[in-house]
Amino acid sequence: MTDTKLETIKNIIHDRVLSIPDVSSVYYDEEEQVVIITVDSEDDEPRIRAMLPANLGGYRLEFKVMKTPVLFSRTMEYRPLVGGVSIGHHLTSAGTNAVLCYDRKTGAPLVLSNVHVLTPILSTGSFGARGDPISQPGVLDTDGVVRKAGELLRWVQPVNGQMYADAAIANPVVEVSDLILADDDDYWQVKGVAKAERGMKVKKSGRTTGTTFGEIVATDMDTKAADWQGNTIWQLLNQIRVDISIEGGDSGSLLLTDDNKAVGLIWGGNQNLGIASPIGYVMSALDIGITSQEEQPPEEIPEQPPVEQNWYLWGAIGGLGVAAFLIPVVKNIRF
Repeated sequence: MTDTKLETIKNIIHDRVLSIPDVSSVYYDEEEQVVIITVDSEDDEPRIRAMLPANLGGYRLEFKVMKTPVLFSRTMEYRPLVGGVSIGHHLTSAGTNAVLCYDRKTGAPLVLSNVHVLTPILSTGSFGARGDPISQPGVLDTDGVVRKAGELLRWVQPVNGQMYADAAIANPVVEVSDLILADDDDYWQVKGVAKAERGMKVKKSGRTTGTTFGEIVATDMDTKAADWQGNTIWQLLNQIRVDISIEGGDSGSLLLTDDNKAVGLIWGGNQNLGIASPIGYVMSALDIGITSQEEQPPEEIPEQPPVEQNWYLWGAIGGLGVAAFLIPVVKNIRF
């Protein structure tokens, strides 16, 4: 049963106590019969203790260390950089940082996202240049201020207007974590890769809509990608269609199974429709592993594709994001 006297004391003092700088919380322990005040660090305790009486209403005070809780926002700066948060080329807006990945030749850690997130293709009509600054958060979320987290490295470039993966990688210039922000202070860790299958239950963590869940409904979709004005940018072949909540800014989100295996890289969609490039195509095109340097892609780009595979080495970024949002078009219908 609640100790009403302790509860009353807490209710009386909480406003004054919480107004003291470096105090993070106040609560009580009925079993120990103490009032507990938490401070941001041990160094703060002597100063704060001197400001308060030795006991309150006959109950002694006890001090513990707990940092003041921070409200999580996917558009804030993250150091170390994690997946599922805002990022983008310094000339674009903002997208989603997918996940830490690895160069299969050198083992160097890299960050993964979309071409249209890590390059300025939608804002300038060009792919930019190697070494272009990547901002985390994306500049849409910083009032135009570039908070450099990496530099553009390489991306998949369409040939004859077609490609198999909207994907790019970059070299981080800040510390990067292999975790993906889920809900609140929870995180996902990628446990490998898998080939997408129809009916597979999946999830994603994106800048705009956060954590959402859905189901793969197709794995062989050939589609057009259009910008917000309806202009066709390029065609993407053999893509994954998933019924999942998604909005602008979620581009670059990693598509995962329930057991945290990567199956695709989301590049666009509309409301409850998401389109993703198969993770094997992404890995093959960029010569990367998702969880390790040695990891092999679960599927390969077709040996005789309608267009030749073409990827460019240019730049480096610490975390990729979706700087813009592409809209898939099927049979000339924009979703």
